Amino acid sequence: MVGDFPVWSRDGQWLAYTWADGIYIVQNSLKAEPRLLVHLESPEPSISVPVPVYEYYPAKEYYPPIASWSPDGQWLVYHAHNTNPVDTHAGSWAKYYSIFKVNVNIGEVTKLLDGGYSPFWRWPVEEP
Repeated sequence: MVGDFPVWSRDGQWLAYTWADGIYIVQNSLKAEPRLLVHLESPEPSISVPVPVYEYYPAKEYYPPIASWSPDGQWLVYHAHNTNPVDTHAGSWAKYYSIFKVNVNIGEVTKLLDGGYSPFWRWPVEEP
């Protein structure tokens, strides 16, 4: 398995990670095969897979999508580069991103907003 930015589901049964062409998930099992959950296009057409675009894209305004699990393990949130900046009052680089969520069971993707990046789920605090 090759990938960057690994994140475990809350129950430890699944791992999500980013690679050259998108976000993958794999079950925590010796024989599990990774599954491409979200295919992402390169923001720079001259860079193609299997090279991770975030390693070679000019450092000015590209941050790799890093997934975050929902507390129930049914969703991931992530950001994706938007080649058409949105007019927001977000930070100078945030205007180049949109935030999405994806259902890990069926792969349904929903855009949540434009002009944001690095989303994370807040898991409820458990009593000791």
